[in-house]
Amino acid sequence: MSINHLQKGLFAVVTSVATAQPSFAAVPVDFSSLVEDVSPAVVRVSVTKKLTQEELLQQQLPDILKRFFGNNVQIPNQPRPQEQNSYGSAFFITKDGYLLTNHHVVSDASKITITLNDRRELDVTLVGSDARTDVAVLKVKE
Repeated sequence: MSINHLQKGLFAVVTSVATAQPSFAAVPVDFSSLVEDVSPAVVRVSVTKKLTQEELLQQQLPDILKRFFGNNVQIPNQPRPQEQNSYGSAFFITKDGYLLTNHHVVSDASKITITLNDRRELDVTLVGSDARTDVAVLKVKE
């Protein structure tokens, strides 16, 4: 087979593949109605965690000292346990107040609240959580 035949065959394959691909760029995408419909179901999750002295130390200790001394560094006058705030999102999955969020958002939480689209804040409880799948279920307190 000559190089000329290979070139013609390759050109035919490339041309057929290139023309077979649909053009999505020509179709405008408008998500505004979707956002308007589902935004009331999406909430902000506010989590408060109480950090132990060891956890607080691990956050404050520079990495270079961790590598040199390990995790057994004793610092005099360690601060008392403190609270740490973090945030995530969740969405309602039932009308009676169950929500779905991520495990990493709510793990080790001492307090969990949600903020609704209308800015109301509600306390929620952790119903269950799975670290392997990173899924957690919350329930609005009554």
